[in-house]
Amino acid sequence: MSEIPCGGPARDASVVVARDKNGFVALLSADFPRHGGEPLFLPGGRREDGETPEECARRELWWPMADALDATTQGRFLLPAGPLALLLADRTG
Repeated sequence: MSEIPCGGPARDASVVVARDKNGFVALLSADFPRHGGEPLFLPGGRREDGETPEECARRELWWPMADALDATTQGRFLLPAGPLALLLADRTG
């Protein structure tokens, strides 16, 4: 962990540039009304305690579906209503 200028702890992070066989890069988008738009960004996030940069990158890029749905239902990850409803319906069987 490193120190940020204000003196508090800051976690290291990993960012992933994932390309498919055609060279296309995976980008995420999210609605940020306070910032006036829906920017595109690379998958990535803060490392958990004891996690290597590679483990963090893999976790950020390849969420298990159950974890992604949990994050969505907790409001930590946003999906459009239609796809979310289909995924949740499939999850409950």
